[in-house]
Formats: sequence, C-alpha cells, structure tokens
Amino acid sequence: METLLINSDVCTSDDLSFLLASLDEIVGLSELIFWLKSGGEDSIQQLIHDVNYCRALLTEFRADLELKLMASSLTEVGSQVLLDGIQRNRGPNTFLSCNSLLTDALRGNRSVHAISLDRRNFSNEEDLIALMWALAENLGLAKLNLGFLSINDESWTIMRQSLANHPTLEHLGVLCTSCFERGDPHRHMPLYDATRTLRTQALVDMLKVNSSIHSICLISDERCESIWSAEIKLKLRLNSYTAKIVAVAKASITFRAALFGRALSSAVSDDNSLLYLFLTGNKDLVCGPPRR
Repeated sequence: METLLINSDVCTSDDLSFLLASLDEIVGLSELIFWLKSGGEDSIQQLIHDVNYCRALLTEFRADLELKLMASSLTEVGSQVLLDGIQRNRGPNTFLSCNSLLTDALRGNRSVHAISLDRRNFSNEEDLIALMWALAENLGLAKLNLGFLSINDESWTIMRQSLANHPTLEHLGVLCTSCFERGDPHRHMPLYDATRTLRTQALVDMLKVNSSIHSICLISDERCESIWSAEIKLKLRLNSYTAKIVAVAKASITFRAALFGRALSSAVSDDNSLLYLFLTGNKDLVCGPPRR
C-alpha cells in the first residue's frame, strides 16, 4: 500500500489542485491522507484556506483510492462545506479525527466507512449523545473508535441502543472510556464492579440484535470478564462468519453438502471425540432417512 500525506501547512491550494489533477498518473497509490490544520482561528485567510481544502476533498477521486482526513480544528465555515458534501455521499471515507459539527452529516450517509473521535471535540456530553443518535440513522459505517473519550453510563446506554440495529458496523473501539477524574481531562477514573457489569451486559444486549459487529476493543479493567468470556466472545466469533454463512446458504445443495463434510471433518479431531461418536450413531440426523 502506497500512502500520500498532504499537509495543509506546506501544500498550498495551487499545489493541491495540481496534485489532485495528477492522481491518475501516480502508480501504486492506494491511500491519500489529508492533514488539515487550521489552528482554530476564524480569520479571513484561514476561512479561505479551509474552504479551498474542503472543496478539494469533495472532488471525484479514483474509486480504488482510500481518502482519509485528519482535521480536529476545522473552522465552522470549512466544516459546513465538508458537511454539505458528506450529506451527498461525497468526500472522505475515513475520519482519523472527527469534528462534532459533522454529526448531522452522518445521518443516512453511506460513504463514510471509519471514524475516530477526538476527545478535544467531544468533551461535551451533549455532543457525544447527539453523535450516538445520528449513528442510529447511519447506513455505511464499518469502524467506529470511541477510545479514550469520557463516556458516562447514560451515553453508554444510548450507544447500545443506537448501534444495535446498525446494518454495516463491524469494529467498535471503546478502549479506556471511563469518565475523567475531576480537573484532569487526561486521567480516567477506575470503574466499580457494578459499572463494569452494567456496561458489559449492555454490549451483550446490543449483540443479541446486531449480527454485523465482530470486533470490540475493550480492556479487561473496564469489563466483567465472566460475561465477556461466556457470552460476548462467542457472539463476536459467530458474527464474523455471518456474511459467509449467508453466501453459503445461496449456493447449490451439492456445494453445501461438500462444504458441510469438510466442516465436520475439521471439527472432529479424533475417533474418541463426542461429536464423532454422536454422528456415527445418528447418521439419519445428518443425511436424512434412507431412500426406498
């Protein structure tokens, strides 16, 4: 994979226009990362800078090119330009740091595939809750990273509700998401046993409905290990095979029978296994009654 990083502090608007016009000639390029640094000042020069770059992000790129954006301090005008494009399913498909102003653009969106939130922009609990409810209407997200945010129990419950029916989400990152200690936005408070149990059970309830999520990043200090091992690990593994199971179900009976035989063969490690003993004594359950 060849990656090209564009730093807005170095690359001018004219440089950017020339570069974008030449993308088809760059052999092996598969990933384009925009590092948009506005400095947070709403000066005329900064507004023009952000608008030019955000408009460039909405250009029609090669279909095989992954477009990533790192921009946690966009001006409001720049964010609005980008928001309008995302609502039309244009622009970046990955946000390495997401601005809270882009929340509404995720409703109904199919083009954004991955999001990592920036705790500097989601320190306000109301902004985080608004994002959670917006994700309930999202149609294309595959990866969501909420790691190192401060998520209280109310927001955790809303997360479970909003993601339960998400049709495409596969990876959920909730690493180190306990609330911050008072006066220190960089230190997370330890979770009580009751809170760990409550949060882990919420994930179980979410996975009872959701069949697309097959990876959850959550440290052992913030989960109930017994619930995690008994219910969540198995469900995540089953979900990882959902797409394959659906595809196999559409295949011919001959193909499925052969695949079923291979699956049984790999599951039976020796002649003394319970599965082997059960199947050899109950062949009619697998093959059906003999034909007459």
